[in-house]
Amino acid sequence: MTTNFEIIDNYAVLYEGYHIDLHNNFQLKSIHYDTQAQQVIIAFGQGKGEWIPQNELAEVILICENTNYFYLSNSELSVYSEDSNTLVEITFFPSSDRETNDCIIWGQQAPATDDDLLLSFQNEMIVRIGCSHVNCHITL
Repeated sequence: MTTNFEIIDNYAVLYEGYHIDLHNNFQLKSIHYDTQAQQVIIAFGQGKGEWIPQNELAEVILICENTNYFYLSNSELSVYSEDSNTLVEITFFPSSDRETNDCIIWGQQAPATDDDLLLSFQNEMIVRIGCSHVNCHITL
């Protein structure tokens, strides 16, 4: 896998000079898996809170290309609790160990060739994606 971003401390991504705090400043909006295009799109929208900077990005989208593995557990996006759709951790994890979805690899900023992208959320949802490339896109 390759990416156009780095993971910072398992809660943020660094993209084109932007330190994007996915845990504190964003909420998961949607996950879309297009099997025909072999593409997974994960969209985060700006959260609500007085701690969020006025100039925070409006949206962050992760587009996973040439997806060959997709796992989604407990897939209900919650409309009841604001914190439910909050990212807990984002990490790269070896695709050779797809049975393990509750661990992180601390401090790994870039993926190894055979890594998956692994995201966990406050509502206990796990998203795991094996693909060739992940692109980060932002909306100001």
